Amino acid sequence: MRKLLRAIGGFRHDSSGNVAVIFTLALLPILSAIGVAIDYSRATQLRSKLQSAIDAASVGSVARKSPGFLAAGTMTGDGAIPVGVTDAKAIFDGNMSGVTGYTLKSVTPTVTKTGMIVTSNVTFSAEIPTIFLGVMNKSKMTVTGSSTSVSKMPQYIDFYLLMDNSPSMGVGATPADVKKMVDNTSDKCAFACHDLNDNKNYYKKD
Repeated sequence: MRKLLRAIGGFRHDSSGNVAVIFTLALLPILSAIGVAIDYSRATQLRSKLQSAIDAASVGSVARKSPGFLAAGTMTGDGAIPVGVTDAKAIFDGNMSGVTGYTLKSVTPTVTKTGMIVTSNVTFSAEIPTIFLGVMNKSKMTVTGSSTSVSKMPQYIDFYLLMDNSPSMGVGATPADVKKMVDNTSDKCAFACHDLNDNKNYYKKD
């Protein structure tokens, strides 16, 4: 019995294996931390690519030669621009072509015209599967993002031209009237519209 007690006492005071024991106990949280870092880094890289894609979509859909911008120029009022939405979606898909490792839950473009301003807003939501975090009952990470771009339309001015091609106004109705206009113009230049008997209009500049 005394030998057993001495053996137990000796084991209790023996510290030669402490490093191995401490390392084994610390190994699990260390590996978990490394795994979390890897999963997070991978998710960050994919989110960056998705964000770049929606940035390109929002900018491209309101570019000066884009279908959405051209359609806005033909609108008589404010509102949504469906062709701009289609264009934004196509730009996003083109930029993400060949990129794997994620599940796209939604991508929502909206392109609208308000006054002289054309605005494009694109949002996305995606799920990225995890590797190491699955041990902690977190099999996927959700990433989201949004991008807004604005383009201003050029200022168009409507103007109207009224032309009287009848001789009733007494302006350049005959060759003599045209000569009189030329003679009384400092640069000797006159413009007249004549209505001939064959009902065809022509312009004469002397």
